Amino acid sequence: MGYQERTVSRQEVHWVPEDRTLALSEKPFRVWTLYLEGYGKTPTLPIVPQHHVNAFLEDYVHDWNWRSGKFVYFSRVARDHVWILVEYADEVKPKNGRRK
Repeated sequence: MGYQERTVSRQEVHWVPEDRTLALSEKPFRVWTLYLEGYGKTPTLPIVPQHHVNAFLEDYVHDWNWRSGKFVYFSRVARDHVWILVEYADEVKPKNGRRK
């Protein structure tokens, strides 16, 4: 199977609680820890995340996991409560644009 491209279909922002778990009904495509967001107001969507500029792209398995509606966040870069940006993607399409 060749290269596949996915596009972001929607974003959600979540405040990570102390137990670092969230109920998410579907598996995220990407998860970002947002920089410079504190306890104050909820960040406004849409957000254009840029790695090491306004966000840190977290790795699936190393920094977060999702199973049966339970999202667990265990980032290596964030120690306290943080805002995260959760991105969901459209269906997988081959690079040539044709669906299988």
